[in-house]
Amino acid sequence: MFPANKKFIFIISAGRTGTKFMGNVLSSMIEKSFSVHEPDSLDFEKNLSQNLKTIKLLGIKGSTLGKIKGDTGIYNLSRKYLSNQISEEAVKKEIIRHRQKYYQRIDADLIIESHYGWYGLIPIIKQMYSDVKIVLMYRDPLTWITSNMNWGTLYGKRDYLEKYFKLRINPCMVNDSTCNEWNDYDQFQKLCWNWVFVNGMLQKENDDGKNTFHVKYEDLFIDKNKNQNFSALLKNVCSFNAHLFQHEFNPDDLKRIYNSGKTQSFPSFEKWPTERQDFARKMCLNLNRKLGYTDF
Repeated sequence: MFPANKKFIFIISAGRTGTKFMGNVLSSMIEKSFSVHEPDSLDFEKNLSQNLKTIKLLGIKGSTLGKIKGDTGIYNLSRKYLSNQISEEAVKKEIIRHRQKYYQRIDADLIIESHYGWYGLIPIIKQMYSDVKIVLMYRDPLTWITSNMNWGTLYGKRDYLEKYFKLRINPCMVNDSTCNEWNDYDQFQKLCWNWVFVNGMLQKENDDGKNTFHVKYEDLFIDKNKNQNFSALLKNVCSFNAHLFQHEFNPDDLKRIYNSGKTQSFPSFEKWPTERQDFARKMCLNLNRKLGYTDF
């Protein structure tokens, strides 16, 4: 199995669920752990030295040019794998190429990676990583859509991957029945589809209560019992067969969420036009119920 001598926690969601924050909080509570968010991505909100380290580690192709072409990066691997453009064996080889050198540079015994892009590769993670915990995170579709509309980087004006390179997943790539309508969808409608597609991929994975966990953003960061919920998850992800990572829950660490929306101009569900409310119900309600959210 790949790689040897390290243990892993993967935090995967459809985005806008606080996964980066969660990874950092877990790392602050777990000894001998290291948290990283999308290590194969350049983040222009980081300082220059951090981006230069990423380029040095992955090369120009791995960190920028290859991703723009759609050849490299975990997100592109998911998209290509789900659209049958790349075989399972080829995906495994690419994961090793993406990550082996990176893992060797990290001294920590436990690596916590939060990355939206793994959503299409979860069965492969389970095959390749022997000591792994997988946390699958969900968020209510109504607040998720509002958050993304305000954030603007998924099918929006700030989504340069889609605007210039057409690298976002869409129903035509995966033979979904909505393919014929896709070009007529606006950002709101595309987000509804994306919420269903990505969360539907996560929902298919069995929650064994040992290595794979399905959790809600609301239960960990909003619910009145959030401290108990987070503490229970912390305990579970620290236990690897005969090895237990030392950990200590600190409720104060849950008080600050990163990456709030760039603007607050897009309203909550109650203020959406009727046609948007109806579209969201038509698209999202079935999966919404499966995930245990309240009807809207």
